Amino acid sequence: MSPSIHNNNNSQKHWWCLDLQHLQYLVLFIYKTTTGKQPSLEDNIMTVLTPTTKRRLEIQGFTEVDPGVLEETAPWLGFPYGLCAALAAVGVILASPAILLGLTFFSAWGAASPVHPFDYIYNYGIRHATGTGPFPKRGAPGRFACGLGTVWLVATAGMFYTGMMLTGYILGALLVMVALLVSTTHFCIPSLTYRLIFGFPLKTGDEEGMMCKTGILCHR
Repeated sequence: MSPSIHNNNNSQKHWWCLDLQHLQYLVLFIYKTTTGKQPSLEDNIMTVLTPTTKRRLEIQGFTEVDPGVLEETAPWLGFPYGLCAALAAVGVILASPAILLGLTFFSAWGAASPVHPFDYIYNYGIRHATGTGPFPKRGAPGRFACGLGTVWLVATAGMFYTGMMLTGYILGALLVMVALLVSTTHFCIPSLTYRLIFGFPLKTGDEEGMMCKTGILCHR
């Protein structure tokens, strides 16, 4: 087997692990809500924090979080970004400066605070249904991402307000895609940009090379 084929197979394997992680948590949630009890280890319903996912979360600033807490909350940590993506998509589709500027209140809050405003939806609602713990505090890279998102939202709203529709749709589509990427895979381009400027956290294993350093793909 050629090296390229071998690398492609490894890449597909790790992306599958990410999808499986979210599927496992969905099964856990359904089990909890239908049976009314928390699944035990004997039920064999548990999440797996892959090295790739862990590295991507470290790049976002979750570097001093208990591994058990990170594994438990990892499937939900992208929820605020997913909600932002959904709301931004509505604003872009409607070409509405009002919706986009309204969303900047939440993104600016996320930039200023280690607790994103949408984290409260999980902390005071969702987690009581799933039986999981609260979110850990978000680090500087994640807050930088929210700050960049705020500027991006203002720029997109400005394009729509001034009648530059095509530019607005392009900026808006890119914004939604970036938010969806981090919400589904934990790969955060703004956080990666922050790390490229200010440095990457130390890796917890022996992995070397740019692929693992940037969180694109890690192997154990």
